[in-house]
Amino acid sequence: MKLPKYLLLNKQVGETPLEVLENFKKENHTYAAVPMSYAGRLDPLASGKLLVLVGEECKKQKKYQGLDKEYEFEVLLGFSTDTRDVLGIADTHNTFPAEMPNTHAITKVIKNLAGKRSMAYPAFSSKTVNGTPLFKYALEGRLHEIEIPKKDIEIYSLTHKSTKEIPKFKLFSLMSQKIESIKPVTEHTKALGNDFRRSEIRTRYKELESSISEDQKIYILKCTCICSSGTYMRTLAREIANMMGYEGLAFSIHRTKIGKYVKYGPFGFWKKLY
Repeated sequence: MKLPKYLLLNKQVGETPLEVLENFKKENHTYAAVPMSYAGRLDPLASGKLLVLVGEECKKQKKYQGLDKEYEFEVLLGFSTDTRDVLGIADTHNTFPAEMPNTHAITKVIKNLAGKRSMAYPAFSSKTVNGTPLFKYALEGRLHEIEIPKKDIEIYSLTHKSTKEIPKFKLFSLMSQKIESIKPVTEHTKALGNDFRRSEIRTRYKELESSISEDQKIYILKCTCICSSGTYMRTLAREIANMMGYEGLAFSIHRTKIGKYVKYGPFGFWKKLY
């Protein structure tokens, strides 16, 4: 049986890319002993398309590096964590919008974020400095020892789709579901971070939930982004919120497309899709 060069698998919220491969092999015995590797990671709480190379194609990873992506993501306004998503230690000082943000103002902010520029890697990422991943520096409180690197990226298209209001109890219920979707990490080799620091995260969220008024209005923006490889939605979500005058984080991230995008004036098209 001739196997394909690559597969496009769907990663669920809470899964790691490695778990996606392991689960696929368990369900498809033909691939049990076949080498497989993913071309492009997704954060634990992100979901969507994962491009997986099969067999000899694993040796050609460079061919698949630098692919453009499309994401649907949500921005929680007035709330921040050190990881820039739900799986982080929350800031104790949060200022939520007093009323639903104006659509025109959101569109204006988003328009200014499109184009080419440099974007700093998130402190909680696997990018290495002097052979050590940034997240290790962050967990050990050593970020002051280094300069966080940047990457040249391009945002081809950034669109605000909608804004929704949710009650406080719903917000914390959803965040709890996301946090608990990840399997407990017990391997001693992954002790750094202590199970994603979930014990601390849970404690901080409980403190915040009790300190926020029951009638507090909470707003979440839904956006779509087409961008070059290496563009972090966690960073982009925070930038959108900051430019609107608030703290913010990526409440959800879903990768919808992988391929090669061509920008043509104010428009663009997918030259190749996987």
